Amino acid sequence: MSDIAVEVGFYAYALGLDFLSLAEDYVIVKNPDGSTFSFKYSEEALPAAIKLQWFTKALDRVIEVIKERRIEFDMIHVSDIQRLIRLHSPGGMTLEIWSGDESQS
Repeated sequence: MSDIAVEVGFYAYALGLDFLSLAEDYVIVKNPDGSTFSFKYSEEALPAAIKLQWFTKALDRVIEVIKERRIEFDMIHVSDIQRLIRLHSPGGMTLEIWSGDESQS
């Protein structure tokens, strides 16, 4: 992650996530369920194979918020009962938010 400040802004604005630690080269993100993940500064390019995935029972609400904030995403129907949205952070991280048990939109 080469520009942590931009990534922090994206995660706070786009997804409404909170942060437990903010430093110049390291950030700890707190998910709504209390779990965490972190970013560390790196000058290296982000591998395209890395994805962050969340699962939710409220994908329709997440989609509403993402649309209100005018963030581009793709809707993907994986099966008759499972779908996801895919978006990308400013640093190039692929984010997928999955749901499998709510009404299809």
